[in-house]
Amino acid sequence: FQAAAGWAWDTVIGGITDWLAKGFVQLLTFVWQVMDQSSSPQLDSEWFSRSAGAPYLTAVMVATGLLAIFVFCALIQGILAGRPLELVKRMAFDTPAAIAGILFTLAFTQVGVDLVDSMSDGIWQLTRPKAINAVDGLVLTAGKLSPGSFLTPLLLLIGMLAVLMLWIVLFVREALIYLVVALAPMAWATSVWPAIASVRRRTIELLAALVFSKLAIAMALAVGLGALGGIGATGNPGESTVDNGLAEFGTLVVGIITFGLAAFMPFLVIKLIPIVEAAVIAQGIQSAPMRAAQTGLQ
Repeated sequence: FQAAAGWAWDTVIGGITDWLAKGFVQLLTFVWQVMDQSSSPQLDSEWFSRSAGAPYLTAVMVATGLLAIFVFCALIQGILAGRPLELVKRMAFDTPAAIAGILFTLAFTQVGVDLVDSMSDGIWQLTRPKAINAVDGLVLTAGKLSPGSFLTPLLLLIGMLAVLMLWIVLFVREALIYLVVALAPMAWATSVWPAIASVRRRTIELLAALVFSKLAIAMALAVGLGALGGIGATGNPGESTVDNGLAEFGTLVVGIITFGLAAFMPFLVIKLIPIVEAAVIAQGIQSAPMRAAQTGLQ
């Protein structure tokens, strides 16, 4: 009776593992198709920027009025501080830049979105064959673990939840791009007033992070699929089946965790942009004495 019960348990767990493995890969493929086809904002669409009363056109009109107000506030601040000429000089450059930003942010953002989409499509085309091998790798790992183990089904279930979370993040990213682009004209208007000029920089950083986070998500998915597709080649010849099974299970864990981390790529990119900016500024400060010396020698 115990043998029959053990066989039945192993059969049930094996069937559940096979079902979850195939469902996981199908769900992942579906999410990647969604990322290619329905998570790319069309900023030049009729409802957003072309029809009368469109959100972006409304934002441009509001930003135009705010620009005039902020220019007046900057002049008042300069007069009270005793530096009117300095602020007039700054506004001679900042005001045209703000007007250009108000008018062309949407077009440049759409170019960036299209570029990131093309690169993500290229990553998917290179990674697609590994998705086919992922199911075989998952089943192979389940076979090398101890019979009736619930670890693989549990890990696959966690992976499916992570992929569903990534699906939600993709739509949140798309909605945020529309929202930040609509707010960008007003952020550009603040650049003429030094007291609030940092709003423009933060808005541009956020928009850039949202746009390029899709590329980071695609790379994370490629790493995860690469790990799952590489299952079966992780173990070492001559080792026991249990040791090889544990090695393959470790690769499976890495792949599943990578899918979970893909959902956090937008937040990671947002954190990295200020760090890169600070590094560039620090490099410029460090090289300033050398440039001054070279100029003096000339």
